[in-house]
Amino acid sequence: MKQDGFEDLAQIMDNGETVAIYVQEGKTKNNNRYMMLIEEASEIVAIELTGYLDPSMLVPSENSKVIINQ
Repeated sequence: MKQDGFEDLAQIMDNGETVAIYVQEGKTKNNNRYMMLIEEASEIVAIELTGYLDPSMLVPSENSKVIINQ
């Protein structure tokens, strides 16, 4: 991920699964690229998004906790 210019945005534990969110900043604020990796017991799911996510909106639910939030 770091080789492709992604930086850690947050890591969240949710019901025993780790959700890692990475950001690759674009030329404009609304053109960022995000990669979410969801680690489950038997597989890893990758989700790619483009646009803008406000980091202050990454609020854990009652069943989750933030491990890293930069």
